[in-house]
Amino acid sequence: MSSQTCQLKQLRVLVTRPAHQAAPLLDALRAHGAEPLAFPTIEISAAPGAAASLRDAGQYSDLIFVSANAVTYSLDHFTPDNQRVIAIGAATHKALDARGVTVDLSPRGQADSEHLLAHPDMQQMQGRRVLIIRGESGRELLAQNLLERGAKVDYTEVYQRQIPSDADCSMLRQEWRQKVDVITTTSNVIINNLLELCGNQESILETPIVVISKRCSRHAHACGFRKIIESKGASAEAIITALCEYYPD
Repeated sequence: MSSQTCQLKQLRVLVTRPAHQAAPLLDALRAHGAEPLAFPTIEISAAPGAAASLRDAGQYSDLIFVSANAVTYSLDHFTPDNQRVIAIGAATHKALDARGVTVDLSPRGQADSEHLLAHPDMQQMQGRRVLIIRGESGRELLAQNLLERGAKVDYTEVYQRQIPSDADCSMLRQEWRQKVDVITTTSNVIINNLLELCGNQESILETPIVVISKRCSRHAHACGFRKIIESKGASAEAIITALCEYYPD
C-alpha cells in the first residue's frame, strides 16, 4: 500500500526521537490519521572539545559524516575544502546540502556502516586519510574495515547523547495500553533509554516496535521485544511506509 494514501486510523504512535528532530515524523503521522505522542528518550548536545578536535580536519582526504547530528555539531567549526565528503545516508546528505556542502558519495538504501562499506567507491582506500565525524561511543565497524583496506583513520566525536533530564515515564507507564499502540525508534541507544526510563514490563515488550535496520531489529529482539517492524530507513516517509504495511486499511 502506498504511504501517500494509507490512513493509520487514530493509531497511537510513540515517537522517541530527540525533540529537535521529531517534528517531521509527528507531522507525517498526523497527516495519515495517527495520534502521535512525543516522548523523547534521547537528547543531543555538543561534545566538550568539539571545536578543538576539528582543528586538523583539513589534513584529511576523506571526511565521513555518520549522521545529520555530525553535520550540525561540526560545520560551525570548519568548512570542508577540496576533500571527498561522504554522507552515510539520505538524512546526512540533506543536512550537508542545507549547509552548502557538496556531497561526493552517499550510498542508497539503509544509512549504516555496512551499506557505506559496500559502495564501490569505498573499496580502494590504500593511502587515504579518513576522518570519521561522529558522536561519542560510536560503532567501530567502519574504521576497522577502512584500516583493513589500507586507509589511515581517525575519529572526532562532536556530539554526545544522554537521556533528557526532564524525561519521566511514570504516568505513561501506568497508562501504557491506553496511550501506546506502537513504538517508533531510530537507534539502539533510543531502545536502551526507553527501557531504562519505562522498564521492561510485559505491556511494553508486547508493543510492536519500529526499527530502522537489521542491526536494530536484532537488538530489539535481544531486549525482549517480540513484534518488530523493520523500516527501510529513518526518514518519516520510510517509517510511515513500514507502519502502513503493518497496519493495512
